Amino acid sequence: MKKRVVIVTALLFVLSAALVLIDRAPADAQEQQMVRILGGISTGASELKKPINIEPPTLTISEGGVVTWLNWSRNSECVQVIFEDGKSCDDSSDAESGFSMKTDGCYVTSWITFGGTSSLHFTQPGTFTYTVEAKTGGEIRKTTGKVLVLAD
Repeated sequence: MKKRVVIVTALLFVLSAALVLIDRAPADAQEQQMVRILGGISTGASELKKPINIEPPTLTISEGGVVTWLNWSRNSECVQVIFEDGKSCDDSSDAESGFSMKTDGCYVTSWITFGGTSSLHFTQPGTFTYTVEAKTGGEIRKTTGKVLVLAD
């Protein structure tokens, strides 16, 4: 009888501890959002004329959030994300994944293949404009997007 009481008590303790842990969000959790880069398959000259698209074209995120760019522009295209905000970009973001620092103090990705991602952590509020370039068959198509970072 005592053995059953101990087992039931232990199970209740484990269950209640699990419920508490499941209910709690990590204290340092950051908001994360994704920008999908879309385009067509390179099947001929007419496909190269189609525009490259980004969804959403303007993304709003809280200070401290992370934005990930996903190349979903079909299997034959490479894309590159380029920020042009100079010093403000360098001061307001860090913890890049897939980005490198340009000489003007802002970020650029290497060419990202289909299904690849790059991420950037925004540490200060502001508006950050970027260009996405898509390279297919020697042709480069461009579009621009914005990240609006709101103060907490």
